[in-house]
Amino acid sequence: MSLLYKTDWEETKEKFKLWWDGKAEKPLIQIFVQRERCDVAWDGWDLVRYWRRLDVALKNFEAFASCTSFLGEAYPNLWINLGPGVLAAYLGNSPKFVANTVWFEEPKSWEELENLEVKEDNTWWRYTKDIALELREKSRSKFIVGMTDIGGVLDVASSLRGVSNLMKDLYLIHKK
Repeated sequence: MSLLYKTDWEETKEKFKLWWDGKAEKPLIQIFVQRERCDVAWDGWDLVRYWRRLDVALKNFEAFASCTSFLGEAYPNLWINLGPGVLAAYLGNSPKFVANTVWFEEPKSWEELENLEVKEDNTWWRYTKDIALELREKSRSKFIVGMTDIGGVLDVASSLRGVSNLMKDLYLIHKK
């Protein structure tokens, strides 16, 4: 199977499989070349920038992909970029899109943290699931949909506790 924007997709998949299996004979090189002037600059933040406007983000990504050559092991990947550590939003923090990144920091007490859980009706959890399912359908034979970045443990902890609070907590734990 080839992809609309990556005709040698089967070969590329095999090279990735070998790399992940530790059997690649050379590094994977991804080269993205703009074949023509694109009217849209894709920077990966459209799923947050155009929150609840998947049609706009999808149109922008496909415009980018249609005027880009994906050379070597590069491939069209619509990464569900909702910010590093979006797990904090799934646990109740509100994302703030600022200057091409997302911040989740809303300091919580330890008592609040003890009762956190991902709830099915959480807005960001639902948004992630909904766009993943819709993009899966719209991407068939065209591009790959990448998963979101739920974040590393300390990144999420600092979003939930607050950076200063977490640093003090770690210091006090270490001091004991």
